[in-house]
Amino acid sequence: MWVVCDEANCHLFSHDDNGRLYRSQTTVAQFPAGMSEPVITLSEPNKNDLFEAATVYRVDNSTYLLLVECIGQGDSPGGLRYFRSWTSSSLEADEWKPLAATQQNPFMGEANVEFANGNRWSDSISHGELIRSQVDQTLSIKPCGMRFLYQGIDPQATGSYNALPWNLGLLTQTGNTTC
Repeated sequence: MWVVCDEANCHLFSHDDNGRLYRSQTTVAQFPAGMSEPVITLSEPNKNDLFEAATVYRVDNSTYLLLVECIGQGDSPGGLRYFRSWTSSSLEADEWKPLAATQQNPFMGEANVEFANGNRWSDSISHGELIRSQVDQTLSIKPCGMRFLYQGIDPQATGSYNALPWNLGLLTQTGNTTC
């Protein structure tokens, strides 16, 4: 859960782990005070299709990218984790358009991630952050060569969820010929 700002307002996107993503806002001048009552931005009947770790990035001056971690079908401990994505022209949008928004076609997940030397050490892509070239409240990223620092887990790991051995990994976008 991160705060992202446009020129006028700061927006906080948060979840309830029951399939709803909320947005509240305040002016840049009033931040961090004055947050509005949350409104539902997205909702899904299956709570695992919109679970946690939502972050909104500004891709350019007219596009925002929303990433949300989901729990999919699979044998990974705690459920197979992957990220869905949507785009919008505004942080206050009533509609976010699906970009890569299924387990079969995720923004990042088991279906579209390759590992160095073919050594798949995790089936789950969980909680992370796109690496940005600038650090400010707009969370701006470049659309090409994206890198994502995340946590993953050995699919053979066992034990209670809170005791599982999560490790850090780095994803790098490849194969995009339109950049």
